[in-house]
Amino acid sequence: MENVFYPHDRFFKEVFSHPEVAKDFVRRYLPTDVVSHLNIDSIKLHKDTFVDHNLEERFSDLLLTVDRIDGNSLYIYVLIEHKSEPEPMIAFHLDRYMIKIWEQEGKGKNSWRLHPILPVVFYHGERPWTVSCEFSGLMFVPEELRPYVPNFQYLLFDLATRSDEEIEGILKLRIALLLFKYIHKVNLIAKLKEILTLAVEKENKNELSFFLWTVVLYVYSNVDKSMHDTINREVDATLKRGGYSTMTTIAEYLVNKGKEEGKLEGKLEGKLEGKLEGKLEGKLEGKLEGKLEEKLKGIKTTLEIRFGFVPASVDPRLKSISSFETLEELFKQSVTSSSMSEFLMELDKYTPSNIR
Repeated sequence: MENVFYPHDRFFKEVFSHPEVAKDFVRRYLPTDVVSHLNIDSIKLHKDTFVDHNLEERFSDLLLTVDRIDGNSLYIYVLIEHKSEPEPMIAFHLDRYMIKIWEQEGKGKNSWRLHPILPVVFYHGERPWTVSCEFSGLMFVPEELRPYVPNFQYLLFDLATRSDEEIEGILKLRIALLLFKYIHKVNLIAKLKEILTLAVEKENKNELSFFLWTVVLYVYSNVDKSMHDTINREVDATLKRGGYSTMTTIAEYLVNKGKEEGKLEGKLEGKLEGKLEGKLEGKLEGKLEGKLEEKLKGIKTTLEIRFGFVPASVDPRLKSISSFETLEELFKQSVTSSSMSEFLMELDKYTPSNIR
């Protein structure tokens, strides 16, 4: 089955893969009476997902475990609602996914003591959240039946109800939350300038560079292609003020990450070629090889960020291409393709059939 690209899911997982981000979110946004009983430094991220495949476009999820100060463990399960309106059955989905977590916990055991799960719904839609936060809200329950009907309450984290000033946290967390808040709004580009300005003025370039790549790619994946040039200009201007390299396309911006490696490989290869075939030829060969290598790395980096994987067949197919202009065109396709299949179809146009 093809890995489908869901930009909200990919960006959320990328952000919360940083342990310091997950810890800061729990510390700041969970109820204080819960947090006071937790050892925040013990938080661990699970890579498992429990969302049904047919609902992955609508939901993402995140499972954390944390030690309580009484020596027991707690699961924190975050279900992220990506649509612009609330999901009426979200408590039902939460119930099913929590059952899956407990089933996984007890796999291979005849009996076990369940660890409690704190369910959190993360919502960044535009419409107000009007759905009950209790499981029992899904049904009419007469008073005499309440003791016999299962029920739980989930914690709602609704970005729409928070002002920008109320969105706090370490820089990566703030950037992510602000971006989630404005990703569907008409003033996204203006807000993107503010968000990037916040980043480039306060953070170490080497530490934040790759994270900024993912931020801009996330925006690219959620806006119409007609807006890409406008975004490029605004991002260029903002990054230049912060001392970063500018870009003419997002692909060129990404490739800066691997440029030095490409130059080094080009020089080394050029020297070897120069010994065998003459200094001039070696210099030209090394320079071209370095340029091709940096373009190739930029393509693979972009695909990895956008789709979460790069098929093994991509590398030999890219390496079979000796035209710098062709790789530059494939750069653009790696950014604008809506799926990995679409990119591979474009790649097929430039690679021999015997290595596809």
